[in-house]
Amino acid sequence: MLFRAIDYLTLIYLGILSLLIAIHALYILIVVIIIYLRQKTKSRIIHFLRDTYPLLSIGFFYKELEGLIHIVFPGCFDFLINRLELKVFGVYPTVWLQGIVSPGLTEFFVYFYSSYYFIVIISALALYIPNRKEEFHEFSVNLMLAYYICFIVFVLFPVEGPRFALESFYTIPLKGYAFSKMHAQHMDTGFISAYRGAAMPSSHIAATFVSLIMMRRYKRRLYYLIFPIFTLMVLSTVYGRYHYVSDAVAGVIVGWLSIFLISRYQNRKKNKDLI
Repeated sequence: MLFRAIDYLTLIYLGILSLLIAIHALYILIVVIIIYLRQKTKSRIIHFLRDTYPLLSIGFFYKELEGLIHIVFPGCFDFLINRLELKVFGVYPTVWLQGIVSPGLTEFFVYFYSSYYFIVIISALALYIPNRKEEFHEFSVNLMLAYYICFIVFVLFPVEGPRFALESFYTIPLKGYAFSKMHAQHMDTGFISAYRGAAMPSSHIAATFVSLIMMRRYKRRLYYLIFPIFTLMVLSTVYGRYHYVSDAVAGVIVGWLSIFLISRYQNRKKNKDLI
């Protein structure tokens, strides 16, 4: 098969946003060229790019959101999230957590917040390096659908997150040690810094949830390693004031929805092939 499900998803996503960003037209052309070259050459580089171009594009897709998040709505909808969480919990969870803030705990949770990169990359490599291509492609299409859903919601329902929206409520700053300081600088001024409006749903949690479930399906030992890390990473997103509890829940829902939709698509495709 020339085009895979992940190709259609990526091209549709790029096609929608190419109405707003002209550079996507060039990117679409590059993607199509890579897909067709894969059929014509045995070049390992082309084969690698054919398999991994969507994953390699995640940083680019996120970076361009800086100019897209407020293209529909100039403001953010944090007031709705805060109103909901105040009704549910009776407090703002990230403000309430000030009671346990300490430099050691902050440093601890920053490490686990950063484990997002470890979880996604290790999960991908665990399937790609042993040449388990079918499982790798399944992992990739589930992961990218989760990202695409998150990125589109960022534009249609921007939420900046508690560290911005509830800044005036915090009386205790989150101060850790060396790694915390480096991470804070990265979040504020790094190549892929946090954007005001890209909090709901948590793409960190959506992506790592997909990785977790895929490892449970194909790499059970790695799943047992990732599960506690994932759990602490979820807690870190709230403790670190990056996300509301609602963002974390929404991230899990997006991850689950992606897996559900891709499974439905694959099952229908298999049944159609049997006819």
